[in-house]
Parts: sequence; C-alpha cells; structure tokens
Amino acid sequence: MDNNNKNDLSLDDFKKWMKGQDDFASKFSKRFPIGETVISRCSGRKLSETITLDEGNLKRVIKEFLKNGGKVKEFDDYEYIVEVRCGSFSVKKKYVMLD
Repeated sequence: MDNNNKNDLSLDDFKKWMKGQDDFASKFSKRFPIGETVISRCSGRKLSETITLDEGNLKRVIKEFLKNGGKVKEFDDYEYIVEVRCGSFSVKKKYVMLD
C-alpha cells in the first residue's frame, strides 16, 4: 500500500486543525459559560417580568442588557447571573442565549 496518499494528514496540518478546534470550542462551550456574553431572546417588557434584579436600577439594567448584552458571572442548571455595567440580575436560561 502507498502511505503517501494526498489525503493523508501531515503533522503540521493536524496542528493547524487543532488550533481551529480550540477557537470553535471556546465559542460554543456551554459547559462552563462564566465570562461568556449572553444576549436576550425576548423583549424588554418580558425581561422586566422575568429577571430578578441583584444590583442597579431595573430600567437601566434592562436597557444596557438589550443594547450590549451581559457577561455570565455564575450559573446553575436553570439560571444565569448576568452582569452589565450598571448592575446585575439573575434570569432563567430560556430567556437568554450565548452570543
């Protein structure tokens, strides 16, 4: 058999492929989303009914979140604690998505 097939993967090609996998995995990792940006799946009105405010003014926090998203500080099976510049809040995962 010929081991020098054009479809064989060289070590350099494999290393390049692995670097690309790291980038992909970091963007789509849902296992440990701390520090990841989340955005809203719903309107400001729905957010005001569903979030639990930890810090800040409700209207300002929602406005900032809708405009720029927020960073996940903590999470559990059902909720994220999200931080924006002017405060923080907890929200059920179904109302936000990783950006």
